Amino acid sequence: MVTTRTLPREGAPNQFQRRWALDNPGGRILLVHGFGEHSGRYDHVAACLNDLGLDVSAFDLRGHGESGGKRVFVQRFQDYLEDTRYALEGVVRESRGEPIFLLGHSMGGQIAARFVQQYQPPLSGLILSSPAFGFAVQVPLWKALAGRFFSAVYPSLALPSGLDRDLLSHDPRVAKDLAIDPHAQLNATARWYTECLDVQPKLLEDAPGVKISLLCMLAGADEITRIEASRAFFKAAGSQDKQCLEYPGLYHEIFNELERDKVLADLCTWLGEHIPSTQG
Repeated sequence: MVTTRTLPREGAPNQFQRRWALDNPGGRILLVHGFGEHSGRYDHVAACLNDLGLDVSAFDLRGHGESGGKRVFVQRFQDYLEDTRYALEGVVRESRGEPIFLLGHSMGGQIAARFVQQYQPPLSGLILSSPAFGFAVQVPLWKALAGRFFSAVYPSLALPSGLDRDLLSHDPRVAKDLAIDPHAQLNATARWYTECLDVQPKLLEDAPGVKISLLCMLAGADEITRIEASRAFFKAAGSQDKQCLEYPGLYHEIFNELERDKVLADLCTWLGEHIPSTQG
């Protein structure tokens, strides 16, 4: 059963959290969602993880879903890391020593990877789904310059993201559901654009600093993020225990693709190999 709560925070927007709790979990996992979406889109992922024996938590990033803040606005990328730390602290408080994992999708993959690089938390593993280490479409120079100009003088200016929801999944229901989802966003903001863009080279430069167990799950036909950047990150990651799974022909949202059952099975197989209670 999923429970929700909204927690007030001093000096930061309120944080909306979801939890798919188990009484005696073999492990715990925190999910970090992507751009313009929210934690409510991960019910089916959480159900799979619950079946594996994992207690699942998620939260809406500031400016997303039911959390506070101007829509898809962030003053600095570091604020997303603070959101993640706040949520993870709650997971750790609930823990009785079980392994804890961090899973990030797309922009959430950016955030999760940067969080591990910067804070070196005592996690049992990092899972990245189509992480936004680079954008698939080259932004025209004039648009990039305009974005930087407005980021400096009008950072909260709403701008069209250019995201084509039909490129998220081959399942037509995904785009249709997002179109009527009151908590989904298509617009971005000028500061969001520059902050997410500027962190990308840092993620690749600091990849050797990721030393915990790592699973990268990449969409072979991703037209939202650049798979070459994710491959480079994986190759440079300092983890002794790392695995990269690529899914030829799949679009960006691999957990929402027509082949989602295969993807989720792979995720659960990897996690099962990293949870002592599920190992043979």
